Amino acid sequence: MKIDLVLDACPLPPGAGANSRYPALERCVTRGDPIAFDVVHLESTLRALFDLPRTHELPAAPLSLLGDGIEPGNDQWLRLDPVHLRADRSRLVLVPLPRNDLTPEEIASVQAMLEAHLTCSGFELVSTPTGRWYLHTTRRLALRTRAPQACAGALDEQHLPAGDDGAELRRLVTEAQMLLHETAFNAAREASGKLAVTGVWPWGNGAMPAIGRSRYTHACSDDPIVRGIARASGAECAPMPPDAASLTPLPPDASLLVVGSGTDISLADFERNWIDPLTKQIEGGAIVELRLLLLTADRCIARRITRRHLHRWWRRAKPLLGRA
Repeated sequence: MKIDLVLDACPLPPGAGANSRYPALERCVTRGDPIAFDVVHLESTLRALFDLPRTHELPAAPLSLLGDGIEPGNDQWLRLDPVHLRADRSRLVLVPLPRNDLTPEEIASVQAMLEAHLTCSGFELVSTPTGRWYLHTTRRLALRTRAPQACAGALDEQHLPAGDDGAELRRLVTEAQMLLHETAFNAAREASGKLAVTGVWPWGNGAMPAIGRSRYTHACSDDPIVRGIARASGAECAPMPPDAASLTPLPPDASLLVVGSGTDISLADFERNWIDPLTKQIEGGAIVELRLLLLTADRCIARRITRRHLHRWWRRAKPLLGRA
């Protein structure tokens, strides 16, 4: 079995783990062969792994919808994420909400407020069992949008939906903000230390792209966009298990992609729950090859590791963070 293991460590706080040592990770990075990956973030990594064209922005919404288990067809989709919007002096500030931050009751309440308004605006609001929202339309929208994580902080003109249909989406954001201003459950959220849900953010617009069959037979990730790309390429998909020991037994000729995020996994957990047991499986012969891709804020540490590589005892491990 071959495994590509990706950790998107970009969401980790600055300096996280800078003074810590990670023996299993350091061993893999020091002893493995470098892989030439010209990537700087998860999107470019996915383009490289699945051989996707780099000429256009990834249509995240239909890919995410497919990752949530719903076929997007050929129509246009947008993700609609709940966010916290507040006025700060003369500018509007956007704060993305943590994943799974809303309760099922809160999701139903917000959806009931927005559904009729969105229908009147020509959109169908689609909710998935995961609690994510999508906007569906048969129109071809001329839009450029950005994910809420990329717009966090004070909003400028560059962050707002642009293109011929950008004004319509900007108006939708403003009107939704007005509808949610007096949401009853926000007082209880704030009392419990949570951010109020004061807006929604449309992004990832587009129709489902054509994706060819990839090298992967299986994929595991909690990111629905990753699952959507993998599923479109013919791979069997599942959420990311808590550790390598929880992986469902796969055939010897399987090729598995596992993608985790620093939002959910610390480097210490990644070391303990994934790297350490996987290197043991490499030494035992269950895994033929591990390709490790660690995405940091400024670069990608990429290594190919086999049993032969792990026996390079003369290569001394060095601190992981800060190394070239």
